[in-house]
Amino acid sequence: MQFSKQKKTYQAYVYVRLSQDDEDKIQESDSISNQKLLIKEYAAKHKDIHLIGFKVDDGCTGVTFDRKGFNELMEIVRSGKCDCIIVKDLSRFGRNYIESGRYIERIFPMLGVRFIAINDLFDSLSSNSLADSMTVPFKNLINDLYSKDISVKVRSHFEVRRQKGDFVGPHIPYGYKRDEKDRGHFVVDDQPAEVVKKIFRMRLDGFSQQAIAEQLNAFGEPSPLEYKKLKGFKYCSGFKARDKSLWSAQTIGRILRNEVYIGTMVQKKVTTINYKVRKPVYLPAEQQIRVQNTHEPIIDERTFALVQQLLKGKQKCIGADGRATYLFSGLLICGQCGSKIDGQTFPYKDKKHVYYLCRHCQKEKHSNRIKQEKLYDLVLHALQSHIYSVTEIERVVKKLGEIPFQKNEIKRVKDQLEQKRQELQKYTKWRQSLREDYTNGRLSKEEMQDYYQGYKVRCEEAEASIQQLERKMEEIICAKSTDNTWMKDFVQHKNIQELSRRILVNTVSSIKVIDKAHICLVFNFQQQFEEMYNRVRSVLQDNHTQLMEGVKQ
Repeated sequence: MQFSKQKKTYQAYVYVRLSQDDEDKIQESDSISNQKLLIKEYAAKHKDIHLIGFKVDDGCTGVTFDRKGFNELMEIVRSGKCDCIIVKDLSRFGRNYIESGRYIERIFPMLGVRFIAINDLFDSLSSNSLADSMTVPFKNLINDLYSKDISVKVRSHFEVRRQKGDFVGPHIPYGYKRDEKDRGHFVVDDQPAEVVKKIFRMRLDGFSQQAIAEQLNAFGEPSPLEYKKLKGFKYCSGFKARDKSLWSAQTIGRILRNEVYIGTMVQKKVTTINYKVRKPVYLPAEQQIRVQNTHEPIIDERTFALVQQLLKGKQKCIGADGRATYLFSGLLICGQCGSKIDGQTFPYKDKKHVYYLCRHCQKEKHSNRIKQEKLYDLVLHALQSHIYSVTEIERVVKKLGEIPFQKNEIKRVKDQLEQKRQELQKYTKWRQSLREDYTNGRLSKEEMQDYYQGYKVRCEEAEASIQQLERKMEEIICAKSTDNTWMKDFVQHKNIQELSRRILVNTVSSIKVIDKAHICLVFNFQQQFEEMYNRVRSVLQDNHTQLMEGVKQ
């Protein structure tokens, strides 16, 4: 009796992969759908292959095998439900020649898995020749080298685009949308942009990041992730997926700190070690690529700067009731230890009293605290006095503009420059004459060396002063009237009779609490105020008679 050997039927899974690099090529043959079609046609021609499923890795690099679709496929293989894997070619399987070789030559044979790479004409069932054993590793090596070459080119290309200010990230920042005419540029998306503005306003009004998030959730405002979903954008998150993504304090914090909202593109915050080691490396600020004025801002620079100042404080901005805001939160510093001071509400005789106290000093049993009413009066009085000073300076500057102010400053700096240049010339001449005095016997060698060193120091000091004065001259010449716009932050409140959160954050940088009766304020633009005060005083002194007559009018 003669028996015929029955041909085995393999339970096959198709594995397809498309990397982000491949997407940029726009090659139809590399698309997921075409890979599937090619493999289906192949399986249809081979009766010993029964296709039972597909596993896909879309947008995954081939230099690592830590891919979601591939890992799921290996679990199926180990369960015994699959004994054949089909790919379009070896490069779709992977571009790491060591790992690819390990799977093809060791793991798959050990698990009894048939491996087929269609375009490379490789089928492990019939590949037993010496030629095949050398060809496959060689092709894997070529794929690995290709991946390295592509990685270098892509990195270089992205670097050039980043330096130009083009956006090369996968996801547009919340508040913007991609420009249809230029994918490297984005424009304001009106609806979320208004939410961004609201977030900044609320932070200036004293709300914490958590309080802002809770209010946005209460109003039903879609979070950035939900908004992208509503717009139909493809968006992947590294965080655990939820039925509905809500606003969080972390999300609010990222928006408040993002320079993109003032028109500045900051990229290359994170990189990888190389094309194989994908572990993220977070770069310091000086290594990041920062390009200004690349797109329309949503938030003005002044507002952004004020918010950054508040964020450094890290105080609680919400009162004991969870709603009320402490007026001075984020602005107070202990004059005794330098720590931040928090607000706290104390109930007493059916009333609530707000105190600001230093918890560090409290632990040391020498509490530094001040009642809000007392602090309010002290700050209001100090702010009124400062606003009056700024208003007077502005009035004088306007009068000085008639004679002209800039010209007087230039003359003063020129006189100082001439004096320092004469000093430099004098000491240089004296230093040059020392050798002649030594030759003629008027100086000993030791005396000559001492004088030489002294004149050298004097020359260096004069040169440094000249450079500083030249820079100052350039600043004066290039200065514009808009440089004094900071005064408006104060002058607009010249009739102030009460304090508000918005007035405080616009005018006050910090408040040092010395004790319950004494404080020290540092105002915004303190340096500009002092410089302007000194400039005005200097010009008034130089032109006393002429100017005072005009100012008094």
